[in-house]
Amino acid sequence: MKIVDNPLYIDIDGKEYKVEEDYEKIYNDLKEGKTILHWEAGDSLFPLIKNMEYCMIKPLEHPNDVHIGDCVFCRLIDGNYMVHRVIEVIQIKGIVYYRIGDTWGNTFGWSTDVCGIATSTDIFQKEDESKGTPWYQEVEKIFFKK
Repeated sequence: MKIVDNPLYIDIDGKEYKVEEDYEKIYNDLKEGKTILHWEAGDSLFPLIKNMEYCMIKPLEHPNDVHIGDCVFCRLIDGNYMVHRVIEVIQIKGIVYYRIGDTWGNTFGWSTDVCGIATSTDIFQKEDESKGTPWYQEVEKIFFKK
C-alpha cells in the first residue's frame, strides 16, 4: 500500500499516469485512448476499489470486454458520469445497455456509453480523519489485520 497527498501524477511501475478528478476530462481522455488515475471516496465499490483509493481507468477497447461486476467509467443515459459497477447487461435492437450500481444493491441508471474499466492500484489518498470512523476500523480489521 502506498499513501500519497493530492498528486497531479503518480508513478506506477516506472510509468507516470495523470490524476484527474473532472469527469468530463476523464471521459475525453479515455475517448482519446489515455489511461488515467481517479481518486474514489466511499465504500460503494468495495472490495474491488476501496475508500480513498486511486483507481486506474483504462480505455475500453470493445463492449464485449465489460462484464457484470466490473467497475467502469461511464456516461449514464441522463448525462451524468460515474465510476461504478455493472450490475446487469442487456441488448435491445443491437444496442448494449449496462445497468450501473454499487456493491450494496443500489442502482444509479443505465448506460450505453461505457468507455473505461476501473481497477485497484493499492495507492491511497492521505486522509487522517477517516481513520477514526467505524467503517474504516472494520476495514482495517478485515483487510489490514490490525
